[in-house]
Amino acid sequence: MARQQRAIRTRARIIAAAGECFSESGYRATRVADVAERAGAALGTLLFHFPAKTDIANAVIEQQHRIVMEAAVAVDEMKSPSGIQDIIVVSAKLANLISTNPVVRAGLRLSTESVEDLGISSAQPYLDWTRQCIQLLEKARAAGELAEGVDLEHFAEVINSAFTGTQFMSSAVSGSRDLPERLARMWPILFSQVVKAECTSESVQRLLDDHSTLIDAETPAEGEAASAIESGTVEAE
Repeated sequence: MARQQRAIRTRARIIAAAGECFSESGYRATRVADVAERAGAALGTLLFHFPAKTDIANAVIEQQHRIVMEAAVAVDEMKSPSGIQDIIVVSAKLANLISTNPVVRAGLRLSTESVEDLGISSAQPYLDWTRQCIQLLEKARAAGELAEGVDLEHFAEVINSAFTGTQFMSSAVSGSRDLPERLARMWPILFSQVVKAECTSESVQRLLDDHSTLIDAETPAEGEAASAIESGTVEAE
């Protein structure tokens, strides 16, 4: 049991270190040896857990996706009456994670920059997030928030694309520091043609202010990643 726990901690530390490396340098510029050095692990130990660099990258994407989906679940558990509100708050939580969590930044970077290297594993988070958006839009339709005739699947894809594009522009221009402000400007424009109720910049900001505690809250998977980063050098197997 003790050996198994050491292996779990070692694996978590390697994923956390890989998140930092991939976030800073991207997939192709990051060497396996760079990840091992950042993790404080022997190269052989890293290769025992992750035989190839693609395995490390896929593990980072999986961890990022888990963190993001936990945030979506946390919003759903609030049982708000508004699907539109849920979309805005989830996006704000994700923006906060991008700003503060290297594993999340790395996972998103890998999912867009490294499609040719990683294949379907880089696409899966986008497909899952689109399905999540469809569920929230169904909630919005049931609450009478959407105009008639809105194709939920198509609009969910638009939401996904708009968030991704905004996130990358923010990353290029400000290192993601202005992402929350960019999203607050984006949502009223995006929703203006499909949402019945007025969705102004002021109302979007009010939603974000009202749910600041949720936006700043740490998800369980995020906590695991932070703990791994703080733990220092990995333990020998």
